[in-house]
Amino acid sequence: VIMLTLSRAGSNHLRLVNLNVTRTIIRVMGDKISVPKGYQELTKSIAICGNADQSELNFLKTKYNGILYLCNDLDDDKGAPNGFSSISAIFGNDSSLHVPFDPFAVQYQPSCSDSPLQILTSYSKFEKAIDSLPKPLVIACKSNRRAGAVYAAYTAVKEGIPPQKMLDDVAEFSFSGSEGFKAWVANSISL
Repeated sequence: VIMLTLSRAGSNHLRLVNLNVTRTIIRVMGDKISVPKGYQELTKSIAICGNADQSELNFLKTKYNGILYLCNDLDDDKGAPNGFSSISAIFGNDSSLHVPFDPFAVQYQPSCSDSPLQILTSYSKFEKAIDSLPKPLVIACKSNRRAGAVYAAYTAVKEGIPPQKMLDDVAEFSFSGSEGFKAWVANSISL
């Protein structure tokens, strides 16, 4: 059973208030479908998720035309069995982009001490990737923290939502527990 609670947070932006889906088996018309860790369908055109195995990647491909992958693929920072190669094998090179987002670059920096140029450069890579990928698309990483942060910054910039309003709207997202991620989102929106 999936329980979703959504509330209107802006013009075309729906706020996710409660989501009881993690790595759950969903029954759809009698078939079992496994969804990735942290999977959240946020709008008609964007979803986020965490680590996905091969069958979960196949599920995502049935729902989404594009995927933005944020893991570094170094050591254990992989969001798929073989990292981006697993993703591009299923989605294809024209429908998948790998734009690494180092979580340690922001996770432990409450002031997000990057210069405005560094923040703008970082954010603009994600914006260009999202704009260029076919929709609907999914933004994926290992846990969905980075994916949620990128989604929040992108949506706020595109819809003109002020930083604090967006942070309030996504307070239930997993990245919200990190002052560094919240600072990165707020700074990305402000620039």
